[in-house]
Amino acid sequence: MGTKRDNHSTEWLCLQIVEKSLDAIVFADKEGIIQLWNSGAEALFGYTKEEAVGKSLDIIIPEHLRERHWEGYRRTMETGTTRYGKDVLSVPAIRKDGSHFPIEFTVTLIQSHNGELIGVAAIIRDATNRLKGQQRTQEQHVRVKPKPENFPRELKYTREHWWIKLENGKARIGITQRVADFLTLITNVELPKAGDEIKAGDTIGIIESQKTTVDLFAPLSGNVLEVNENIVKDPLPLVFDPYGKGWMMVIKPSNPDELNELLDIEEYLKVVEWEKETLKGVGRL
Repeated sequence: MGTKRDNHSTEWLCLQIVEKSLDAIVFADKEGIIQLWNSGAEALFGYTKEEAVGKSLDIIIPEHLRERHWEGYRRTMETGTTRYGKDVLSVPAIRKDGSHFPIEFTVTLIQSHNGELIGVAAIIRDATNRLKGQQRTQEQHVRVKPKPENFPRELKYTREHWWIKLENGKARIGITQRVADFLTLITNVELPKAGDEIKAGDTIGIIESQKTTVDLFAPLSGNVLEVNENIVKDPLPLVFDPYGKGWMMVIKPSNPDELNELLDIEEYLKVVEWEKETLKGVGRL
């Protein structure tokens, strides 16, 4: 009898913690239909529990991000694994009133008693204040950042404004100062994961700023060996140190012909000058 009362007490306590948490706690089933929506989620997104439960997660995902979201969600449901189990993710979200704002969250895969994957739980909070602090720092840097544009001569480049540093059969990759200057106030970065196989020209991530969202297209084919998680957590180095602390990833190139197509500094400067004369901005990375 005592054990049964203790179990009930523990269950009641867990329910109270979930319901009264100031953080939003949401559970969606394998189809992405919301099944749990606590009071923190009501306050954060503006939907009541009655309005949210039974609806698709699309109600909180900006339209331009839904395709990418569902591609990853379906893959997770099929494989039973997620690449983001230990990561704090930062993405844009949308409220009931249509306003967009940044969120941070962690995800946990939930299994039934027999071990079957039944959905995903997320703990979510508003990241607006943290990002405002980052943006103030970026704004201060932008006001004092030296000109003219800086393109190190020892690096290789692409026409899509990637820089590549070849290191003992590996390629360290990042965006050039031209892109950093164009985006200015960067709010979110999504990159591939270490271990991913990428193909030149494929979409491998995004950079979001107050101005726009830019898709990242792989400059080379190969295996991703390392990703700079620091710029995912804080994109500031992309702005003030794009060739140093702002590096994005290291890959093991798999196609030598692609390396032969990289530009040296003189060739890249011609691309930059042509753009300045004919284009208004950077449309593709």
